[in-house]
Amino acid sequence: MKLQTCLMIFAVAFCTHLIGQQPISDFVLNPSMPYVYVKFDHVGPRHPLREGEGQVGLWLRIVNNCRVPIKVPTFGLTTGDPGVGVLDEVVSDVLTTSVSAEPDELNPSAAGASVSSSHPQGYSAEVFSLTRVLPGKDLLFSVPINHVSDNWFMRVRFVLDVDKPSVGTGPYTYLNFFKTQVPLGALADVVVKPSSPESTLLHESGHVDPSKPQ
Repeated sequence: MKLQTCLMIFAVAFCTHLIGQQPISDFVLNPSMPYVYVKFDHVGPRHPLREGEGQVGLWLRIVNNCRVPIKVPTFGLTTGDPGVGVLDEVVSDVLTTSVSAEPDELNPSAAGASVSSSHPQGYSAEVFSLTRVLPGKDLLFSVPINHVSDNWFMRVRFVLDVDKPSVGTGPYTYLNFFKTQVPLGALADVVVKPSSPESTLLHESGHVDPSKPQ
């Protein structure tokens, strides 16, 4: 009898271990989309956050398409615009260099520097909050329209909220957004001014209530 009881306890413990190792079968809410992604919302007016920015921007949404909450680095807005401010990075596309007799053209780092100086800087802040986005919800934000072009794209980051001691230092997953993701015709009537040197650091940052994602 004691042996039978021990075998039963062992079987239950073993099955519990196997179940704990199985992935969540319905982790993704909508199987036709990535588990987290950036969705185009519209092109429309926005209040500039820095000198030199235009008054028309890309309005986007970070969609949490999985069953685990995510956290997104954000900063407070004082402009009265809807949504939140999201930290983003503007990244140059990979350059293809050709052989040339000119030393500078043979130096990929020099070529990369010339292109990187031509694109605008993304939003960064010394102090930022982590806004929690629940499963099936999204987070509305906007960036200047010149944060994407034929030569560069923008990316934002998030972290899965899995009860780690601290998510402020990552690891993060990056979400890319390209100009090709903007519907045809949405930019037809928009005039993008040449980018000017901008500070990479926001002068104001604030707390965003993580319990009320847009």
